[in-house]
Amino acid sequence: MSWYYQFETSAGIFRIVQTPKGWLPTFEGEHLGGLFRTPDEALDALADGYTDSPAAGSPQSLGMSADLADWDWCRGG
Repeated sequence: MSWYYQFETSAGIFRIVQTPKGWLPTFEGEHLGGLFRTPDEALDALADGYTDSPAAGSPQSLGMSADLADWDWCRGG
């Protein structure tokens, strides 16, 4: 079972996924680069352009929130 944060945009879903080694930022299942100690660090990197951008556009242009409180906390299998 994995835990993750997710934020849905009209273009797709951003996720920050917990792994045994850290937190991975993804968009529609595509790893956007980086491995971070906390979900806040992963989100900051996404919001500030320090990760790869998805083909659909930059996180900001897709309407992704830079506030983790706006994201849903989920459990997946």
